Amino acid sequence: MLLIDIGNSWLKSAYFRDDELHHICPLEISNFKNDRKICWALPERKMLMSENIFVSSVASQQVNEKCCKILLFELGIEPYFVQVQKTFKGMTTLYETSKLGVDRWLAGLAAWSKYKKNLIVVDAGTAITVDFINSRGTHLGGLIAPGPNILASALAGGTAHLPVVSRGEKKMIVPTGTEEAIGIGLGTLLFGFMNQVKAECSHIYDADPLWVLTGGAAGIISDGIEWPHVTEQNLVLDGLKIFAIG
Repeated sequence: MLLIDIGNSWLKSAYFRDDELHHICPLEISNFKNDRKICWALPERKMLMSENIFVSSVASQQVNEKCCKILLFELGIEPYFVQVQKTFKGMTTLYETSKLGVDRWLAGLAAWSKYKKNLIVVDAGTAITVDFINSRGTHLGGLIAPGPNILASALAGGTAHLPVVSRGEKKMIVPTGTEEAIGIGLGTLLFGFMNQVKAECSHIYDADPLWVLTGGAAGIISDGIEWPHVTEQNLVLDGLKIFAIG
């Protein structure tokens, strides 16, 4: 089977064969918004043990339709777009299912299926989402905040002379240059947010949760937080695999 995660900035895909996920080179979503030919290294149809394609998408209808068109042309298979389920494989969400991003749900499903304990799942990409799952498998809800690149672009776009500096600095020092000032400012916002989430954990859980990080900016967060955590590179694809197997 083929698994596809269409995010806000990147499309990630992998095919499941011989009990392993074989990852395909990611594609920028911007490629799907124009008429440029897309070099998507899809596997041959005969390499798919099951002729099923499961898609998680938070992208626009335009991107989804172009993705479908390519899959039908290359493989002759209609993809199935996964929807959030209220209860699935031991995890129940209290979030309004029609408003919960399928990527958040699948990442939570993957984390819960693997660890089965109090969890805070942080997906740090274009946006940063924080989802709370307790040891009973209840998805309590979550938070959404802008990611580092959005913050940097918004600052540069809303001012006349400030550059785009996307890398936040975790050390709080008094800077003497503009780029350093922006980097430290962004880092202070990001890690202040993470520290505030951690500070509120005692009101949410009866025991310390495990932090599970994923997404393109997971490494930045991992470097900046000082409490125990794990990083999972492809939680959404892992969740798609669990959903597909059923």
